[in-house]
Amino acid sequence: MNKKGEYAIQDMKCNFDVEIGVDMLLDCERNSAATFVLWSGDSDFADPVSKLMSAGKKVVLFSTARKISRELSALVQDGLMIFDIQKIRDFICWIREYKAKGTPVKVAPKL
Repeated sequence: MNKKGEYAIQDMKCNFDVEIGVDMLLDCERNSAATFVLWSGDSDFADPVSKLMSAGKKVVLFSTARKISRELSALVQDGLMIFDIQKIRDFICWIREYKAKGTPVKVAPKL
C-alpha cells in the first residue's frame, strides 16, 4: 500500500550480477577461496574480477568468445583466464555422442 492508501505493485529490477560480484568479494575478504570461476562475459564483473586478481586470487572465466566484454578481455593481460564454452564440448562429450550425431570425432587433448 502506498502513501495514498492505494495498493501498488512495484516491479523491482533484479541485480544478480551485482549480488554475485559482492559475494565473490566477500569470499575473497574472508579468504574462503583461492580460485574463482565465473560463467559470464558481462562487463558488470570487470571491477570485482580486477579486485580479486589484485588480491592475488586466480580467476577463470567461461563464456562465448563473441560475448565477452571489452573490459573483461582487457584483464587477460593481468592474468585472467578465459575459456570459450563453444570449444569445451571436446572435453565433456563422450565419443559415442559424436558418433550418434554424425559429428566427426576429435579426441580432446589431455590436460
